Amino acid sequence: MSKQECMSMEPLLYHDVVECIMEMLPVKSLLRFKAVSKQWQSTIESRYFQKSQLNHREQSRDRDVLMVTNTWRFITTASAPYWISSYYDPVYVDGKLHWFTQCKETKVLSLDLHTETFQVISNVPFANVVPYNNNIVMCNLDNRLSVSQKMMSEQVIWLFSSGNKTWNKLCSIDLELTSLQFDIHISIPLLPLALWERRKKKKLLLCPTDFGRTLVIHDLETKSYDAPFSAESIGYPVCYFQSLISIL
Repeated sequence: MSKQECMSMEPLLYHDVVECIMEMLPVKSLLRFKAVSKQWQSTIESRYFQKSQLNHREQSRDRDVLMVTNTWRFITTASAPYWISSYYDPVYVDGKLHWFTQCKETKVLSLDLHTETFQVISNVPFANVVPYNNNIVMCNLDNRLSVSQKMMSEQVIWLFSSGNKTWNKLCSIDLELTSLQFDIHISIPLLPLALWERRKKKKLLLCPTDFGRTLVIHDLETKSYDAPFSAESIGYPVCYFQSLISIL
């Protein structure tokens, strides 16, 4: 939509209707539309609108994928009730950092960054495992804590519900079929990147964590697989929502 079209449309609609339409637009377009009028600029720069636009992007699950090579920094956790496994980076979900523990029975330990208190997430869905054996992985999936366990040629993916403190099985991935179909060497679980629903089909985006070259999409309804992107090196992909909110 051009600037001229925006200016001609504005007198025909109430501004609150215009705001609802603008919330559905990508950040790149909104930054350009600040030049339409002072009212549009004021709206787009307001904190209220920026939060509403971000909420809409999150609810629509219309994510973007960013390729980066940086990793999480380790945090000193001397007061933790259990030894923390240093084999994996922490996973951030809903204001908390999460780790696997290094003890007789593997647990998930969380650190609330606001209260600076530790809590053990009980009733983990996996049997006792040794994290450095490369058969388990933890991540943030759809703003929920997710744990995947590799068992022979199958990968089981679980999601944690913080409301009732339970784990729910999301799906199982056929690693042998995926490896043969896309020529991927899978020695450790695939990393779940994003979960979304389009045209009434739920799909899961995954990435090989052992220097893979192909992203994989798993259709949760048809149990089929597809490769949306492949390159000599894809780095370390992460999912994000474009936002007008500045961290500065």
